[in-house]
Amino acid sequence: MSPFEFFMGFYGLLLGIGLAELLLSFGRLIRARTRPKIGFLTPTLGALVFLQIITSLIDAWLRLQHLRIDLIDMAIPIIIGIAYFLVAVTVVPDDHNEWQSLDDYFFARRKWTLGPILVIFILTLCLEVPSTLRMVESENWLNLIRYLVLNSLALVMISISLLAKHPRIVLVAMLIQIAMLSFIYSAYLRVLGLS
Repeated sequence: MSPFEFFMGFYGLLLGIGLAELLLSFGRLIRARTRPKIGFLTPTLGALVFLQIITSLIDAWLRLQHLRIDLIDMAIPIIIGIAYFLVAVTVVPDDHNEWQSLDDYFFARRKWTLGPILVIFILTLCLEVPSTLRMVESENWLNLIRYLVLNSLALVMISISLLAKHPRIVLVAMLIQIAMLSFIYSAYLRVLGLS
């Protein structure tokens, strides 16, 4: 087993447990005899977290092939995996009966769901510093500009989702993030020949 296979086994397990918890929480919500008004924010956040966990696995596969197995090199990916797990278990409330609306729950817990997503985004950018520097060294300006524009837009959308007070603005910002992730990790990676 190579060091990367060892890492991916551990990282995949950590993210997989997070996905399972996310799906189980929605399953328990669906099976509940009484449940709050569902709304749009919590299901959209669930879809966003689901996609972000999947894309984190794709990123690990594409960018961490040369990761060394030590606490320093594995620190950021492990923190990202733990943060995604904690976000996944926080998206849906366990105490369904205490909330009239999942939109109310979303706003009450938003700093514990979207806050870590912002931190994860920044940590992921830290992991991508070497590939960004390679774009500068090779004078690959077009890819660098694309990278900067897409990540700047993602940062703005995450920040709006975290800070905006109006539910429709938050919803649109999360939907834009879902559309961006879907585009970047499907058609865009194929065009670049990375998938």
